[in-house]
Amino acid sequence: MEDENMEEVKEKEKKFLTAADISDLIGCSESYAYSVIRKLNDELQEQKYIIFRGKINAKYFYKRAGLADE
Repeated sequence: MEDENMEEVKEKEKKFLTAADISDLIGCSESYAYSVIRKLNDELQEQKYIIFRGKINAKYFYKRAGLADE
């Protein structure tokens, strides 16, 4: 149980999330997670941010997914 909590803390500390991370967080397939990453990266690119294919800024993902701490 404690190991699971430590993994959640480490997950929150990550700067960028991969499709595997997103898949675990929201319980979807990795292919769907990749489509989420593409959509969010497109949004960031429109705002002139530098993006990394296959990864998404963790803070932006948590905010857009409604998982951010207020």
